Amino acid sequence: MESDQGQHRHLRAQRRLLARIQVQVFQILGDNRQLVALVDRHDRKRYKTQAGPRHALQENQRRSLAKGALNQYKSFLFLKGWQFSSTNLWQSGIPANIYSGPVSVVDPTGPSGITSISDVNIDGVTAPSGADNTRANCNPEGASFRLGNAASIAAQSRFTQPLLGNDGTCGRNIYRLNSLVNFDWGFAKDYQLKESGPLGSGPWTLQFRTDVYNMFNNPNRTVSSYADLTLTNPQFGLFDTSGSPRTLQLALRLTW
Repeated sequence: MESDQGQHRHLRAQRRLLARIQVQVFQILGDNRQLVALVDRHDRKRYKTQAGPRHALQENQRRSLAKGALNQYKSFLFLKGWQFSSTNLWQSGIPANIYSGPVSVVDPTGPSGITSISDVNIDGVTAPSGADNTRANCNPEGASFRLGNAASIAAQSRFTQPLLGNDGTCGRNIYRLNSLVNFDWGFAKDYQLKESGPLGSGPWTLQFRTDVYNMFNNPNRTVSSYADLTLTNPQFGLFDTSGSPRTLQLALRLTW
């Protein structure tokens, strides 16, 4: 009988824990601008493109430590009264375009004999920053590159410049940036100071809380603008920005 009661208590504890854990799984196909609001607040520079990530997994959890089965182990009693909360995010890379960049043509009238033409497809339309909007040519059989890897960038043969007056053959959002991984953890404990106080106040409770943002100090390195994905840019494909480093925040809160 006692064994059955113990099993029931264990099952109830498991159900309570599962009730505290909320897992949201997003499967996105095509463009999705609303999901951009879900991304890590420390790394917003990655999300300037119109399209959203294809997959995102976010877990929100809050639980009390040293409860239930842990109470029978003395080595875990120091955790009693502490609360743990976390927001963990894994997200696939957002899509990006690969741009051609200016094309150099022979110009006998020029001082150097070569002229650089920015409007490659000669359509008179430029990207918001004033640079050309012509995308690169894509060779499906060519070797692609890994973002931030100089050797693979130098050896890539998948993306090339189109001829002057032509649009590139690459489709929109043909390339995906690196995935995003982030863990925000928090620990808190309440200390009851007094049951009651003046003017009917109370109970008086002091809470100590520590929050750790980017718990594992993942750099989340990426590129900051579409110019870094332009073939003629010397910094093509190289990292030039990253997410915020690990941050520790301590707080005391008095309630009465």
